[in-house]
Amino acid sequence: WSDIFADAESILYREIDYRDEADNAIRFAQDFGIGLNGNEIPPKAKALDGEPLPSAASWLRTPYVYQDLSSEQFLVMEYVPSIK
Repeated sequence: WSDIFADAESILYREIDYRDEADNAIRFAQDFGIGLNGNEIPPKAKALDGEPLPSAASWLRTPYVYQDLSSEQFLVMEYVPSIK
């Protein structure tokens, strides 16, 4: 049982660490070629043939993460007005 609890503890602490969430959001934006204010940047994602994919900035929006202001307890992101 102690191994199960140790694993659960590790997983739970990773889940509430906003630095991991920031890294995931940054990677998502970079993969789709979306920068600050929704500006187009060169995407990091590649097609199956190895060619770079076009930026999705014209049709997809994700908040920019201010990594220098974020921490384990705070995630600071750009405000993006939207509808559900």
